[in-house]
Amino acid sequence: MAFNMDPKKCPMPAQDPQVRRHNFEEVALGYTAEMAVNEAKRCIHCKNRPCVEGCPVGIKIPEFIAQVAEGDFEAAYQIISEDSALPAVCGRVCPQESQCEGKCVRGGKGEPVAIGRVERFVADWAAEQGIANVATAQITYAARDSEYDGKRIRKGEIMSLENGKIVATSNDLTKAAYRLARSMCRKDSSFVTVISGCDVSDEDAERTTEIIKAKCPSHVEVSHIRGGQPVYYYMISVE
Repeated sequence: MAFNMDPKKCPMPAQDPQVRRHNFEEVALGYTAEMAVNEAKRCIHCKNRPCVEGCPVGIKIPEFIAQVAEGDFEAAYQIISEDSALPAVCGRVCPQESQCEGKCVRGGKGEPVAIGRVERFVADWAAEQGIANVATAQITYAARDSEYDGKRIRKGEIMSLENGKIVATSNDLTKAAYRLARSMCRKDSSFVTVISGCDVSDEDAERTTEIIKAKCPSHVEVSHIRGGQPVYYYMISVE
């Protein structure tokens, strides 16, 4: 396999500002398959694997990156899944710059490998193929008065989103979180992960998590992770 020695990451495609001002979908569009493969080829597979040391859950980063470089996205997803159930979320909100990418040797004389972007691509690909059995949603706020998909939304109002679509609005953050989590749970669901953002205190996040536990079916295991992400009060994953 030929390495890609470009010192810079493959840029992340994004919505045009004039388009995104009319919707609430993600600004970052994600890599295409070609972009993901090209970026994965920037990995030089260091002997000491410092990126794994920088990953809080110890994902086998060189192994999944190598599979992406070969175009085997399903194998890459299976490797990630051995250590993480939330690649779609972590690929978006983890502070890779101070974790895995912060340890990347390529960052010494250029930019590190875009590990998070490649992880996000693999997770989204698996979801599109029906391989991943994980549903994700977000809770954020309206930055302005607007109307979207027939709903009148006021500035500051709390919005619950699934797949970039507004499914509910509220003035109560805790109620928005537990209603969204409960609506996402299916009979075969086993786990709910609540990832709190930088604007939510640990106390409020733990209280919200306890309410979600009480509202979800008794067999569902509910856990909280302090993600620290901006913009989104909560990101919720159900599997």
